[in-house]
Amino acid sequence: MIKTQFDRTVRVVRSDPGGEFSSTPLLNLYASLGILTHKSCPGVSQQNGLVERKNRHVLEVTRALFLSSHVPSFLWPETVATAVRLINYQITPVLGQSSLYFKLYAKHPPYSRLRVFGCLCFVLIPRSERTKLTSKTARCAFLGYSDIYKGYLCYDPDLRRIRIACNVVFLENLMFYSASSTTTPLFDMSLGLPSFSDTDDVDDALIDLDPHPDDSPPPSPPPIPTFAADSAFTTYSAGLATSSSSLIAFYSWGTSSSS
Repeated sequence: MIKTQFDRTVRVVRSDPGGEFSSTPLLNLYASLGILTHKSCPGVSQQNGLVERKNRHVLEVTRALFLSSHVPSFLWPETVATAVRLINYQITPVLGQSSLYFKLYAKHPPYSRLRVFGCLCFVLIPRSERTKLTSKTARCAFLGYSDIYKGYLCYDPDLRRIRIACNVVFLENLMFYSASSTTTPLFDMSLGLPSFSDTDDVDDALIDLDPHPDDSPPPSPPPIPTFAADSAFTTYSAGLATSSSSLIAFYSWGTSSSS
């Protein structure tokens, strides 16, 4: 990728003596490409200080995203990927008030696509996954951006999957998860659902995060709201519980009373 995308040649690879960097196939690949390998001494991470410091930087940003969004810890791969993207987009004085993205691609990052990590979002459900009587949107937590698709990564806790979608409505002032629990969504249902036109419908992708979806019980349905009934409603309900002749008599009485 470095050769094809940036027209640069890798000459030396420096790493720690970990097994993932010392496998025979990898060393043979380096030898065939004429790449030298330099390794730090075992237990002396200071000899690889540049990489170690960048790892710390990525970890600090990742931790900040977790603490601010309260997303579950098993979503750490998407969280780390978003942290790296934010670091690459960030302007730094080390690069002359420029960003890593600008240095690589000679253009500014797409800042307009950035959204608040972990916020509540509504993803348009493809027609193949819904009926005329079900909701057209899925409540999700925003996790990041896709490097392959031109869309967003949104976690659907009901399906335990990540939706890759471009038709998304974000409520960036609301976080999906509460601070007290990473399993309890934090949003107000009285806000209503966003509306999408059928012309925006696309077949968005799903990524299954649960290897054993049948091991856990399905989510319990929301409680049914109760309302205080007035006398007219009670009388009408009683009429429905009787025979059809009683219902007709009640309807006739209601019509004569209103007239």
